[in-house]
Amino acid sequence: MRFEISVLDESEISLCQDLAEDRNWTREEEKWRLLFRAGTVFGVRAPDGDGLAAMAVATRYGDTATAISMVVTAARYERRGLGALLMRHILATCGTPTSVLTATAYGRPLYERLGFAARGAVTVFFGEPVAGETGLTRAATPDDLDTIAALDLEAFGASRREILGELLTRHGLGFRIAEGPTGALGFAGAWRYDGITLLGPAVADGPETAIALITDLIATTPGPYRLELGDHQTEVVAWAEKLGFAARFGVPVMEHGPALRDRRERQFGTIALAFG
Repeated sequence: MRFEISVLDESEISLCQDLAEDRNWTREEEKWRLLFRAGTVFGVRAPDGDGLAAMAVATRYGDTATAISMVVTAARYERRGLGALLMRHILATCGTPTSVLTATAYGRPLYERLGFAARGAVTVFFGEPVAGETGLTRAATPDDLDTIAALDLEAFGASRREILGELLTRHGLGFRIAEGPTGALGFAGAWRYDGITLLGPAVADGPETAIALITDLIATTPGPYRLELGDHQTEVVAWAEKLGFAARFGVPVMEHGPALRDRRERQFGTIALAFG
């Protein structure tokens, strides 16, 4: 049986959602719309004519890195190499030296065979805390995109300007900026999908700034909340747990190719696991 890879467009979003549901994932409409607008969605159409046999998404960040996500195979087409087929296609065509992803326990052995190596971990927290504004941050506007993109580039090691612009102007619930005497100290954004507000991305010069930014997002957006924190951010993890967030699960962050020249100590919240 021959399987061919196609590039899907946003009109086919329901095919991706149906396949996600086939593996007991939620439909996450807003996240899929952002994935389609910021990345390239690849699909393998099912030979039996019933939707997709497999899918994967590549979100490119400039000429430096590609985030790979949503690597899913339909239950009835398992163990036919479709995940590996899609992964090899993305690695061969993405046009960046480095690729990043967060791995499920099921997918990690495949990624390791392809040369990915773990370089940290992220824990996902959920909660519905209440917070008052700190007065230490201000609401961001589209005019702040240059500042936000520059802070993010230094922290992440690759340009995510396009997706940050989508969140700031179309998808997000709001961004906050913290400023000091010499300029911006950090930013944080929030966006909503699947009935939950994800508090991220967040970049800051240190834990105190990050906590102020996230606190002000909680004060100005509806709950419940999801917060994805690197395990190296022990001070913010302790603060989140004290505020009432509960850890739900953790995943390794994996990288293929040259290591990103990032500053992980400044990363305090992901855009979402799907975006690296």
